[in-house]
Amino acid sequence: MHYDAKRSWLLQYQSSCGGLILPVAECIAQKKGWKLENANVMTLNQNGYDLVDKNKGIYVQVTAERSRTKLVHSLSGIPTTAQEFYFVCFNIVPPPVKQWAAQKFTYGNNQTFNVKNDVITLPDIAKQCLQLSDDDLNAVW
Repeated sequence: MHYDAKRSWLLQYQSSCGGLILPVAECIAQKKGWKLENANVMTLNQNGYDLVDKNKGIYVQVTAERSRTKLVHSLSGIPTTAQEFYFVCFNIVPPPVKQWAAQKFTYGNNQTFNVKNDVITLPDIAKQCLQLSDDDLNAVW
């Protein structure tokens, strides 16, 4: 698929249903320079996160569930060696970030989970993908 067509599809998909499909999450990793691995391949049914860059201490939970319970459960499974944790929510209806922002969440070695910065939604992913160069977009497509 030609890059302009990919970008057009991303824009159309974002506007029609609020985001992107799961494989496009790699756009964020590409943009940030992460080398994410599937944690569920390393440990069957890994608790708390799905993707990890162990060299950088980055842990990512990818879910369609937008509940506070899911977030708290995910945070409880993050190891103390974690440097960063992101909660990627693939739900057309984004999680209630404004409600969650009033609460304090911690993970790992008592790090603070910043709801405003560390919850990534479908529109966030679409925006990240649209900012990639053609070469970077090709690498994740």
